Amino acid sequence: MASVIDLQKMADEWMAEYCDENSLYAWPWYDNDSDPDGLSAFDLLAPSILNYHIPHKLRQKMLVSKGNPNHYSVMKIMMSDFLKKTANSDLRFEKTPIELFDNPDDSPYGNLISLIEYTNRNCAGLSGVAVTKILHRKRPNLVPLIDRRIRTFYFGRNSGSDLELLRLIHKDLQSDESIDLLNGRRKNYLLANNLEMSRLRALDIIIWMSFE
Repeated sequence: MASVIDLQKMADEWMAEYCDENSLYAWPWYDNDSDPDGLSAFDLLAPSILNYHIPHKLRQKMLVSKGNPNHYSVMKIMMSDFLKKTANSDLRFEKTPIELFDNPDDSPYGNLISLIEYTNRNCAGLSGVAVTKILHRKRPNLVPLIDRRIRTFYFGRNSGSDLELLRLIHKDLQSDESIDLLNGRRKNYLLANNLEMSRLRALDIIIWMSFE
């Protein structure tokens, strides 16, 4: 199985390049969030900073009133409920009980998996990628970022389901070696509110930059 440990020789250089104040990459513009417990129309645009554009017509469907629901507005409600449920918590993705990937419960961990499954099943034109790129910046320790490059790194190809990919990321984060690598790289990068970069964001940057 591929692991972020495989990239450790270049990790420092890639992190520095991605996070340089003069770079054109997304740190910290995507990551800064002045309202982490709310979900606004702007938050539906934020994935574009990470090269994932949600079409205007789908954003419009997500923003309709509760009295006229559709699958996309239900998805947004589920995301808002997830944020309310996880406010002021210190939950971390690597602590997800492994059995929840097959049988998600009503815990925040299970809710995230159910939300990704709901989106993949019901929201044509979107996928779990949209869920992670909307919610990661709000819950950076709990919601991993997934995209084509992360998928290719772990699968060796651009295929495999979102939940299979989450399992592989979760497995990678069970390694003390992986955790130590990510902790050592993220500690130098702070947001304006002095929050330290999360392990999940460091993992995303290192893997993403390995394809540059």
